[in-house]
Amino acid sequence: MNMLTELNAYMSPSDEASLWKGVPMKYLPLMKKHFRGEFKYRPRGGTYRNTRHSCTMADATSFAVYSLMPETHKMRGFA
Repeated sequence: MNMLTELNAYMSPSDEASLWKGVPMKYLPLMKKHFRGEFKYRPRGGTYRNTRHSCTMADATSFAVYSLMPETHKMRGFA
């Protein structure tokens, strides 16, 4: 089973900006290695200090993935 098949469970609804959300942190190194420069990763579910946007990757329990190349990702079937 490849990584994209495993990520199907975390796909965001089509009306949201993210491609995947709630992805466990164990997938972050793999995503960064295989999709270098294609996505933006935002930490989620960790400790929020001042505002709800202040969660760091070190504190996060999951992350959301946003495309830096939306047209390319639509052609590949990611979006």
